[in-house]
Amino acid sequence: AEAKLEPASRGAFVNPYVALGVEANTRQTRPDPEEFAPAGYALVSLGAGVVVSTGDLMTAIDLSVENLLDTEYRGFLNRYKLYALDPGRSVTLRLTTSF
Repeated sequence: AEAKLEPASRGAFVNPYVALGVEANTRQTRPDPEEFAPAGYALVSLGAGVVVSTGDLMTAIDLSVENLLDTEYRGFLNRYKLYALDPGRSVTLRLTTSF
C-alpha cells in the first residue's frame, strides 16, 4: 500500500510529492514439505521529489529509500533464503533532465 501527498506547485518547484509505502508479507502456511517458510515481515519505503524549472530546462529530482527501517528478512521466493538475508536499506537519488 502507498500513500502519496502532492502539494501545489510553487514558483520554480513543480509537481512536488512525498510518498510512504508499506509492503507486508506473512509466513507461507502451506509450503511444500521440503521448503523452508521464512517468517513474515513488513517493509517501509519513503520517497520525495520535485521538478525544478529553470528557464527552458526542467530537472526532476527524486529521492527514495527502500526498506527504510533496515528490516532483516527473507523472501519466500528467494533461492538463497536458507543462506542469506534479502537486501537491506537502499537509498536512490535520481536526477532527470531533457536537453
